[in-house]
Amino acid sequence: YKPKLLGKAGLVPSVATACLEIMVKADAAARTGGGAGSLFVSTPLMRLRQEEKALEVAARAAAGQLPGGDDEDDELYEGPSSQELAQTTLDQVALHVPHKWSLEPALGLALNCLGAPDPSTRRAGAAAVGVVAEGFQDPLRE
Repeated sequence: YKPKLLGKAGLVPSVATACLEIMVKADAAARTGGGAGSLFVSTPLMRLRQEEKALEVAARAAAGQLPGGDDEDDELYEGPSSQELAQTTLDQVALHVPHKWSLEPALGLALNCLGAPDPSTRRAGAAAVGVVAEGFQDPLRE
């Protein structure tokens, strides 16, 4: 895996587009299911806390301290959602692909989503702008 090759091959727009499509579909699905969307719930700190809690429960279960068996730890953390994976991918592109190949396509696509008529697309665009801006914070300061 060489992040620079992703930029040289011109794949950043395709990756960013795929991530944004995943974010739009996840938001639309959450809204259809009665939820308010989950665009900003995925932060590394929250995932770390979920994983730590799941590890604590697993350790207690291994020591026989949990009443009711092993089923309780299955509900704590089900792994990353498609939303989390898309946001993490955008963040990793922003962090590791040189900004001369990744800044304009990733941020441009995210900003284009903000002008879309579909509310899920606008929310995904806003989330992507935040993720990309966080990943590109050093190049943006220069």
